[in-house]
Amino acid sequence: RWVSPAFCVCLLIVSPFDAEITDAGERLERAKELVNKLPRSNHDTISVLFRHFQRVVEHTHVNRMTVQSLSIVFGPTLLRTEGDPLAMAYLTVYQTQVVEMVLNDCDVLFTE
Repeated sequence: RWVSPAFCVCLLIVSPFDAEITDAGERLERAKELVNKLPRSNHDTISVLFRHFQRVVEHTHVNRMTVQSLSIVFGPTLLRTEGDPLAMAYLTVYQTQVVEMVLNDCDVLFTE
């Protein structure tokens, strides 16, 4: 599986979706720990990107880009995978969930 270097958080953040972590608050705390372990340049790039996405969502009434829409569009792009087309379709669900979580919790994930 290949992930763009600027968004290597994918490899880290997918783990909060593991079945053993059922509490949303616990998942968020785990994700924040993982985000804070990223190299500063990756952390800052992802922070800027997702804060921009938040500004896009603020204008949903004009552009019709909701959190879900952005997640569907950018999940597969930011969390690119290679391999079996069936596996790629299956992973798209998780890619979308990761992007949606980061978008919804951007302020929490990217605060020091």
